[in-house]
Amino acid sequence: MDIANIVNMVGTAASVCGLAIAIWLIRRASTAADTAAAAAMAARETIFSVTSLLDLSQASMLVEQLKELHRNNELRRAVDRYTQLRQILTRAKLRLPEDKRDKIDNAIRRLGHLEEETNRAIAEGTEIDAARLHVQDILLAIHQYIDETLAEIEYNLSDTS
Repeated sequence: MDIANIVNMVGTAASVCGLAIAIWLIRRASTAADTAAAAAMAARETIFSVTSLLDLSQASMLVEQLKELHRNNELRRAVDRYTQLRQILTRAKLRLPEDKRDKIDNAIRRLGHLEEETNRAIAEGTEIDAARLHVQDILLAIHQYIDETLAEIEYNLSDTS
């Protein structure tokens, strides 16, 4: 064998080994990128869940305030809380997964009806007929939607820890 053939065979072997190493490194980098993307997505979901948890906890306190304001017939103060509560629920809803948004949508819708009735009672200078509108029942249902969503988020957060 002459030297040219030996050099040619060594070069071919080195090329094949280099190609194999390159393919292995590319796969390894791809796997690392996929793992990093999955970790980033999990972190994002956790941050969204914690933020929603804080928002929904604040919403729960506002519902308690609304119950008290309605019991005491302090309708003007209640109207201020409706706007704040609706904003919090809307913000929290946007960060929730699709399957958990229905409960919050329903709460926002019921809250809107109750706010309209409260504004009407203020404009007419009358009291809300609690028996007719079931104000406390509506607020209780809204509170239940919020609490159920809070419980689901807390469960999911504890499940991923």
